[in-house]
Amino acid sequence: MAEKVLKDAKFKSYEWANNPVILESLFREYDLRNPINPLMKGGKVVAAGVNTDGIRVLGQAYGTYVRKTLKAKKIVVANDYRYYARGISFAFITGVLSTGVDVIDIGVQLSPVLYFAQYHYKLKGGAMITASHNDNGWTGLKLGKGLSKTFESIDIEPFKKLVYSGKFMKGKGNYVFVDNFKEIYIKDVCKTLKPFVGKKSLKIVVSGSNGLGGAYLAEALQKLGFDVRTFMNELDWDFPNFNPNPEIIKFLEIMGENIRQHKADIGLSADGDGDRLGVVDDNGKEVYADRTGLFLSRYLVEDVKKKGMKIIIDVKSTNAYSLDPVLAKYKSEVIFCKTGHSYVKAATQKYGALAGFEKSGHFFLRGKYGRGYDDAVLSAAWVAVILSNSDKKMSEMLSEQPKSFQTPTLEPSVKDDKEKYVIVEKVTKYFQDLKKNNGKFAGLAVKELITVNGVRFVLEGGAWGLVRASSNQPVLVLVCESFTSRRQMYDIMEALQAHLKQYDLGEYDQQLPPYKGEDK
Repeated sequence: MAEKVLKDAKFKSYEWANNPVILESLFREYDLRNPINPLMKGGKVVAAGVNTDGIRVLGQAYGTYVRKTLKAKKIVVANDYRYYARGISFAFITGVLSTGVDVIDIGVQLSPVLYFAQYHYKLKGGAMITASHNDNGWTGLKLGKGLSKTFESIDIEPFKKLVYSGKFMKGKGNYVFVDNFKEIYIKDVCKTLKPFVGKKSLKIVVSGSNGLGGAYLAEALQKLGFDVRTFMNELDWDFPNFNPNPEIIKFLEIMGENIRQHKADIGLSADGDGDRLGVVDDNGKEVYADRTGLFLSRYLVEDVKKKGMKIIIDVKSTNAYSLDPVLAKYKSEVIFCKTGHSYVKAATQKYGALAGFEKSGHFFLRGKYGRGYDDAVLSAAWVAVILSNSDKKMSEMLSEQPKSFQTPTLEPSVKDDKEKYVIVEKVTKYFQDLKKNNGKFAGLAVKELITVNGVRFVLEGGAWGLVRASSNQPVLVLVCESFTSRRQMYDIMEALQAHLKQYDLGEYDQQLPPYKGEDK
């Protein structure tokens, strides 16, 4: 008789304590993610969505998937740096072992270390227990389905059905723990990058906001020969300063202060599980990740010197890729895809692209530059190496890109995961009607709508805005860009927020700072 999995149970109840509980909201677009305790997000309660016994069942389901679909009997498992992650990992591993699948446990690691381990051990299967950059109290799974391949939306629904079916394979897997895999990984990064390090010495400020990403980043850069200065980089799983997320503007502003204090050349940061990169230039100004992606793209196409290479970007990214003279010189093809690390990774492979970039900081480098998975440490090292080979400052190199004014990513919370999709559908309809009736938004005509992921509305003059539903949290995602002026950028975002007031939105994660005029 199949074990019963509860799709709902009251937190702290006997049912919660005595049964595997897995809410359907755990199954996101391309990974699994939910709180293990009830949490507050933007003034709204986010229910606990999985318990420890539910994690065990997920292990049984993945072990069954590995045997039936991947035709394999061994996987590698790792977990992120949170006070509860190790226990959750053991629950998952217990489930996997019960299906007859062997487990190599590499312990507390970054997500890219798990992906690298699949190559190192030549394994199709790999599971990363992580909530990525989500707040403490969340957990989740990034599940491998091959080398540099993780679950996509097409894999989630069948896996969900398998989980609730309870029809799992039986067996007795063997367990091995490897305690030195960090050294193996960093040695590989340094082996890849060392031959390309330039003669210019660099002073680099590094911080992971007390998460594991910063620690790995600092060690790798030091071993590559760079002068590294750190702040908020001591490991502390309570994350007392900021949640490890390189998109938090206040954190990047403090990094900017440290750069100016040390007279450093650049600041580099990574999120908690080390698959997203944040950059601050030599002037202490934050560099949005899509601009860092364009910085890397310009170098890559110049280095390859082959025309027609494809670059993948997500719908949140700047339109400067399409206007950039270096990419145009090599007739590079820029292709939009849905936001999400699995989507960008899959598109990069599907189109045989040189690289893929997501605005949140997931970068996918291929060929001699990387193995096609998102790795903040490797990407940061490439940024440093490129800078070490130039006689220009980071700010000077960035100034060569087409100029625009961009908002940070803003995330207003919503009632629940279902509501965010309802709102995005209504907003999409609003812009479709506006375009159909030749209406204007923020005083500008709507020229084009891109609906591959939410709605990206393109306005006259090239300005645009985006409203989409977050794939992993009950929030909306808002971004705007203007190629005309900072004032226009503010006008578009203010108009967008005014339109969204009709919906029951909660608090924003951050807001635009007050408008202070144009650049002098």
